[in-house]
Amino acid sequence: MPRKRNLKSSLVCPECVAEMEAAKKKDVDTLDVESEDESSDTNSDGRIRPLRLLLQTVIPISGIVAYHSFALTVFHPVTGFDPSYRVLSHALMYQSHIGIGCYLFFRPHLRRLAPFHRVLFSTYGSVIFNFGSILFFASTRSILGSQVFNSFSRTVIGLSSAFTLFLVASEYIDYVDRLVLDFID
Repeated sequence: MPRKRNLKSSLVCPECVAEMEAAKKKDVDTLDVESEDESSDTNSDGRIRPLRLLLQTVIPISGIVAYHSFALTVFHPVTGFDPSYRVLSHALMYQSHIGIGCYLFFRPHLRRLAPFHRVLFSTYGSVIFNFGSILFFASTRSILGSQVFNSFSRTVIGLSSAFTLFLVASEYIDYVDRLVLDFID
C-alpha cells in the first residue's frame, strides 16, 4: 500500500487543500474532480461558457490538427527558400504548442495545482512533446531518404507516426489522470 504524501506542498492550491480536508471531515468517499473554478464555468442553463469551450475543446482540437499537418510539412519539405512555406510551417508548430498546452492545462491531474504550476507543467509538456516529435519526424525522414519513397508513402508514414505518437501520449496522460485521482481519493 503506497503512502500518501502531504498535500500541503507549494504546488497544490490552498483552496483545493481546504476542500480536501473538508471532504475528509465530512466522510465523503469521492472528491469532486471539477474543483476550484470549474463549477463557475457553466451558465444558469448548464451550458459551458464560450471562453471555457474555446480553451478546453476548440484550441486543443485545432492544436491536434496543426500537429498532424506539421508532421506532413516535415515529411514533405520544400526545396529552396520559400517564405510562405516557412511561415506556414512555423504557424502550424506554434498552434500545435498552444493546442497541446491547453489540452494539458485542463487535464484532471493538474486541476488541483496552483495556476502558476499548471501553466508551467502544461507548457513544459507541450514543448517536450512537440520538439520530441519534430526530432522523431526529422530522424525518420533522414533515415528513409527522399529517393526511396514517393509522396504518397511519405504522407502515410508522416500521418501514421504523428497519430501513433499522439495516441501514446494521450493514453499516458489518461493513465496519469487515473493514478493521481486514485491517489487523492
